[in-house]
Amino acid sequence: MSEATKVHGIVLSAAPAGESDRRLLILTKEYGKISAFAKGARRPGSALLACSQPFTLTEFSVYMGRSSNSVTGAENVTFFDGLRADMEKMCYGMYLCELADFFTREGNDESEMLNLLYAALRTMEKETVPTGLVRPVYELKAVSVFGEAPSVFKCISCGKELGEGSVFLPERAGAVCPECAGAVGRKGVRLNESALYAMQYTISTQASKVFSFNLTGEVERQFKSAVSSYLKLHVDRPLKSLEVMEQLGQS
Repeated sequence: MSEATKVHGIVLSAAPAGESDRRLLILTKEYGKISAFAKGARRPGSALLACSQPFTLTEFSVYMGRSSNSVTGAENVTFFDGLRADMEKMCYGMYLCELADFFTREGNDESEMLNLLYAALRTMEKETVPTGLVRPVYELKAVSVFGEAPSVFKCISCGKELGEGSVFLPERAGAVCPECAGAVGRKGVRLNESALYAMQYTISTQASKVFSFNLTGEVERQFKSAVSSYLKLHVDRPLKSLEVMEQLGQS
């Protein structure tokens, strides 16, 4: 057997495999999204028990096989215990991981998505931004990192700089200025200047620094409405974690 490869990543999901193993889905810095078996991870006292949990940041030792990969060890584990102790935060954490799974691919450079996921989990744990706002900021940034950022800097109709009273049209992946909004004749999300700026900031700021603002009242409502309507156009399958959140009244 060849030597194990060191990979840095976050566990997106963990599923039982066989009598005592776990199949892990890991978003890594080096190889994008990979799957790997953690043998014996479900046995009490296993060295892999703790590190084979969702939203755990770890430096894994992985044997990269021809047909499957195997985790052989783990170091420098970050557990995000503050999320596991809070049902709401844990639900949000699972949702963020599932969304990262949806937007990432094996073999791609997913370092920006990994940075985004880490920043979101850390922000929720430290409570520097309300959990309910972490979600739409993460959603908008994730779809942008995926390469589908909406156009919210200039009017998609006339090219004019956008400002107060712009209207976001999710199905057209962008916003129009107030003057063009009437001519377009389509319903959208009207944005005041602050909500528009929040979208612009989220899209243009690097993932590790994106969770650095707060919104309240009507500005928050507009921002969330615009992001939610846009994300629905890009996620073409039900997300199990979102269904759980809705059942628990956390969505």
